[in-house]
Amino acid sequence: MDRRAANVSTTAELADAALCFSALELYSSPEASAAFARLTRRARVLRGWSDCYGHYLVATGRVDAMVEPKMHTWDNAPLLPIITEAGGRFTDLAGNAVIDGGNALSSNGLLHNALLKAWDG
Repeated sequence: MDRRAANVSTTAELADAALCFSALELYSSPEASAAFARLTRRARVLRGWSDCYGHYLVATGRVDAMVEPKMHTWDNAPLLPIITEAGGRFTDLAGNAVIDGGNALSSNGLLHNALLKAWDG
């Protein structure tokens, strides 16, 4: 078993970032579709299908950010302490560090404000 501490990446520019996202059908509303388009135009690498696993990839530094437009409290509950203990940031898409926001954004922390800004337009 690998017992090294989890640490987020050090990518500081969104143009250099690897971004994970969940199923595309979750981005079907006009607002989510537009926000998703803004994010994907700015990131360097995109990976889909990841669901909660994408957030764990953020915690271990394998990707730089993960966005989820629909999440449940029970899915988010373990993510907030895991991401923050690894040195990252976990919020809802409004930037609140909560588990009951109905959605989720995790990042290495360095990219978080740029991701929120891109999401908001």
